[in-house]
Amino acid sequence: EIVKACKFFHACISQYLQITQKGRRFEQLYLLTEKFHSLMNKDHVLAELITTLKTMYSDYLFYLFLSHDNHNQGDLPIKDLGFDDQEGNEIAMEAFVTGNVQLSFDKKNLQTLFYFPIKGKQGVYGVLQVVVNHNTELDEENKGYITMLANAAGTALENAQLYEQSKKLIKD
Repeated sequence: EIVKACKFFHACISQYLQITQKGRRFEQLYLLTEKFHSLMNKDHVLAELITTLKTMYSDYLFYLFLSHDNHNQGDLPIKDLGFDDQEGNEIAMEAFVTGNVQLSFDKKNLQTLFYFPIKGKQGVYGVLQVVVNHNTELDEENKGYITMLANAAGTALENAQLYEQSKKLIKD
């Protein structure tokens, strides 16, 4: 009876901790989305996205493939998104065109590469590459969370771009 009660108690505590952690993540996602939408500069949105991801997932590497002209002021890990033979560009382009998460394996470096499209309501603005070493894993829950972050960043990028265009039109 004591063993059964302890197992039941342990299962309840484990479930409570998972629910609490999930709640904190979604609260953090909400606050980050709120922050994204208060930023009216594309570079600031991208910097906040990379900073947040590096903080949450310190074992992974992050790169951005961007589609439009980018006047990057900071030290963001940006790669050009094009049709050339640059490493990973073909799969990044597929993620960009289809708007779906893509996956590839780098057997040489023993890494798994995920490509998350950064999309808004009007289109895809870039691709977030997540490099996961062979000895670590990116589970479905974390993939979903990174997808939500990329989508929030895409909407914020879209808003920042529209804001910059409207400022330019007013100036003209």
